[in-house]
Amino acid sequence: MRLLPLLFLNYDEDETARDIFADLVAHEGYHLWNTWSLTWEGSLAEWWVEGGANFMASWVKETLQGDQAGANNRLRYLKAFDEQEAYRHKDCLANLDDGWFDHWSLVYDYGALVWEQLRQKVGTEAMIAGLRDFYTSQRNQKTGYADFITSMQKFTEVDVAAYLEQWTRRNARINLIVRDVDIQPVNGEYEVQVKLEIDADQDYELATALGYKTSTEDVWHLIDLHPKKKGQYPIKFKSDKMPLEIRIDPEYRVPQIDLDDNAWVEDGK
Repeated sequence: MRLLPLLFLNYDEDETARDIFADLVAHEGYHLWNTWSLTWEGSLAEWWVEGGANFMASWVKETLQGDQAGANNRLRYLKAFDEQEAYRHKDCLANLDDGWFDHWSLVYDYGALVWEQLRQKVGTEAMIAGLRDFYTSQRNQKTGYADFITSMQKFTEVDVAAYLEQWTRRNARINLIVRDVDIQPVNGEYEVQVKLEIDADQDYELATALGYKTSTEDVWHLIDLHPKKKGQYPIKFKSDKMPLEIRIDPEYRVPQIDLDDNAWVEDGK
């Protein structure tokens, strides 16, 4: 909260300050709207409350201001997670000790991306429906992780508890790497081959995308990716224009490290 006066001082002339302030308002507004209307008991409380509020702040900005606004939020989370090496903490989200604020990036930043991966897995409609059911049924009650899973499971065939366990029972160390790009002109278009490598501490089921741009003003053209194991993946696609930039996870939805590894830019761009 010590950041708040600085944000007000720079609000009019500093776009970054305005962006962070909007994030702060959305984060705290989510607390006031829902997370303080019930009493959480048991494990994963910190992930639920603070990681959830960061996730919601990004989702609100994405919904109201567009995909790039949400991506900008998540990029800040990823940078903090990477710079603080939060993935090295001895505790995981499901087993934090009483000094959990020493692990704040693990809870706030990594935690928000765990929520984002769940949304990508079950879909936004099911995610919001599950949250609505949870808050309606548990309002002003003592509740916990099992009740949350029960609500979410009503709206998806995905085994929610099993899917989340890969994120909450260990701190993922995932690096998405563009190893090689080959672009060939063929019959007036371009055939593109990308070699993606997923370097990780174990196999993870990921929801991400490959994005490419054909001009500096272009939006990302997205190709959905759902890898389930670490290792190398060949990706092929065609473009009517020459790609100038290729990035894995361009909207920053995967809790990952070494962000510079996941992009290719044409020489001289």
